[in-house]
Amino acid sequence: DSTQSSEIIITGVAPIFINNKIQGYISASVFWDPNLLVVSKVPEYLQSRVSLYNSVVDFSQLKIFQFNDSKLVNVYGDIYPSREQVLPITSHNFSSSDDAWFVLDLNEEKYITYALKHNNDNKVSITAVSFLEQKISWSLFNFFKLFIIQSIFIVTLLIVLFLADIKNFNYTFKFQLTIAFLLISLIPVVVFGLYNRQLVEKRTDEAIQNELRERTNYVENYIRTNLNTQNEKDLNQIFEDAGNKLRISFSVFENGNRIFNSNVQYFNAGIFQTRINPVIYYNLNYLSFLEYRIKEAIERFAFNSYYKKVIINGRNYILSVDDLFNKVNLTLSPSDFDVLLFGIYLLAALIIILISTILADKISSPIRRLTKATLSVAQGDLSISLPNQQKGELRDLFNGFNLMTDELKRNQTELAELEREAAWKEMAKQVAHEIKNPLTPMKLSMQQLVALYNEKNKNFEQIFEKLSATILNQIESLSSIASEFSRFAKMPSYKNEQVDLPSIVRDVVNLFTDEQVTIKIETSVKNFTIMADNAQVRRLLINLIRNSIQAGANEIKLFIYCESDFCNLLVKDNGHGIQPENQDKIFDQNFTTKAAGMGLGLKLAKRFLGVIGGDIELVESNQISTTFRVKFPVLNKE
Repeated sequence: DSTQSSEIIITGVAPIFINNKIQGYISASVFWDPNLLVVSKVPEYLQSRVSLYNSVVDFSQLKIFQFNDSKLVNVYGDIYPSREQVLPITSHNFSSSDDAWFVLDLNEEKYITYALKHNNDNKVSITAVSFLEQKISWSLFNFFKLFIIQSIFIVTLLIVLFLADIKNFNYTFKFQLTIAFLLISLIPVVVFGLYNRQLVEKRTDEAIQNELRERTNYVENYIRTNLNTQNEKDLNQIFEDAGNKLRISFSVFENGNRIFNSNVQYFNAGIFQTRINPVIYYNLNYLSFLEYRIKEAIERFAFNSYYKKVIINGRNYILSVDDLFNKVNLTLSPSDFDVLLFGIYLLAALIIILISTILADKISSPIRRLTKATLSVAQGDLSISLPNQQKGELRDLFNGFNLMTDELKRNQTELAELEREAAWKEMAKQVAHEIKNPLTPMKLSMQQLVALYNEKNKNFEQIFEKLSATILNQIESLSSIASEFSRFAKMPSYKNEQVDLPSIVRDVVNLFTDEQVTIKIETSVKNFTIMADNAQVRRLLINLIRNSIQAGANEIKLFIYCESDFCNLLVKDNGHGIQPENQDKIFDQNFTTKAAGMGLGLKLAKRFLGVIGGDIELVESNQISTTFRVKFPVLNKE
């Protein structure tokens, strides 16, 4: 309970005991002073964390103006208006209840204002309370708070999705490059951020120490000055006057005991110890330090205290000033700086992630295209060609790949021709040899028959039957040789095995992800199995998709549906189509409209499908689209 002038403060503090242990304190204060508009005399560590005000109104943002006879006598807030700015308040037409609502313009901002007129000691007093109109306004600090919350949510979601699908995750070359870039870029950023955090914390502590030292010096100078001018004045009264006039809360210790405190009511409640901290006493008295700063705490509330040893009237005292009762205003508090610093570095990290992903994709994209092109070549697609817009070694690599595929294609053609020519030559030799063997006895038999006939041999009929049988046997031998030759001329047999067609379709489509084409798959069945040659099915699909791309298509749709004992694959593209006069020739051998084509792709596909009991047909073709239907016999389907 303290009074000075018209100011009255009544404070009650009581400890809370649970199981005979102090668990906290409860405080209630009543402050009354008609000369002050707003005041907060309760220390921060005793203030409730629950706001007593409407969440829409921040009490600290209120602007309060008090007038006596139209003269501004008191202001609360950070705005000191000019005469022209407050004129709308004093000249406003008040209601019969002596109050008014209006909008006040202050510094080019609009404030909702409530004014109340009343009489005070024969003076007309007006009290006006103004609050800034609600509007969408963003500060850098608030932006980073929202940014951090959203970023943490997004990162958490990505981590959960990654862990949920970690078994199917593919550690590609692009992913490894991205991780490498992130490690190289983020480690210096994190180190620099930690360094800045420590630096700011150090400078904040120095600023608090300097402020507390300065306030301690103010108190010391005030006490010394008053002792010199008022020797008869009681020392405790000088301490009291120093606290009231300087508005600085401080404590005084002598021989380790607290003999004075500006907020005695809190100490009388038992919240604070009456003796000085032993660590401080040891450093100031035994180690002869002149000053000492320490971090102290009440429960979990930490604060800074500054202690200074002074000599007054030949006696040793210790002055103490802390930021528990003396608010130290910092440009940016450590917690605010943490939010700002974390927000800045998080934004930098996201930018680094974005740039790293772009760079990794740019570096790995050519390698990925080469890998898929190599897989296409391995599956028999020698018509693939990579557009080369690279530079340096990658340009040489792409050129080498294209030359390799061209050379392989040319060698394949030449080798096939040489093999066919060699096979036919060998076949010709074998056939000539095999045919020559029966022809010799046939010739001799005919010559003998002619001679016997001319001689009119009496045994001609018997000999004729014998030689005729010999000739017939040799003719059968020639027929057998012809059959063997026919079987030899047939295509090699296919490897018959179970094939999961939807899986193969997806694998083949993945080979064209880097092409300038969009391929979509639509299916009404999960999976089905056919008996076919896996390699031939892949070649068929690659050939159809490659034909569509070479026809200028940039969109290809694959439809899979089943009916009866067959499953159909529709391949539809938006290329320039097949000319009407060529549509009946596309399955003919050696027919092609390409400059470098061989005319075998569709012919071989039709022959292969015919062997396994399927078929391929051209459904439609015009200037804007072409559709092929491929029929596969099904073993089982789901």
